[in-house]
Amino acid sequence: MSENELDLDDLLANQSIEGVEDLPDMVSLPNGTYILAGVSAKSGKTGKKKPKYGITFKKVSCEEVREEGFETTDEVDEKYPADSLSYFMFSDEEPKKVLSRLKKVFGETMAEQGMTTFGQLFDQFDQLTFACDVTRRERDDSTEDDPAYFTDIKKATIV
Repeated sequence: MSENELDLDDLLANQSIEGVEDLPDMVSLPNGTYILAGVSAKSGKTGKKKPKYGITFKKVSCEEVREEGFETTDEVDEKYPADSLSYFMFSDEEPKKVLSRLKKVFGETMAEQGMTTFGQLFDQFDQLTFACDVTRRERDDSTEDDPAYFTDIKKATIV
């Protein structure tokens, strides 16, 4: 039996917690420009049953910060270390609008790379690194003790 086929019940009953790998933090990056490595890209449905495309990146570095409260990229790197994960969701009632949103973010770099379909991009997504312009805005349910944000990618370029 391979490691991927291990029985979860057996692991829960017998695996020492010291042997369990820590996962990287999932973060909402501050407004700025980042180098992000592709991790995963998957389609699905939101809780409201709208079509969505979810993209997860791993932070490599902060190249520029454009958010009040952060003076330098070093401050961002201290609070949001390399290997932190960040999730971006593209959703709409109409699947074609999801594609339009993805095109707005990735279309230019896809054309530069000779890609004509999203499949060409996302089939190799976990092997690509991007320069991304990221924005975030505070959600209505955000509190001082537990800040919550919506994050967006305005543009992504393969580097």
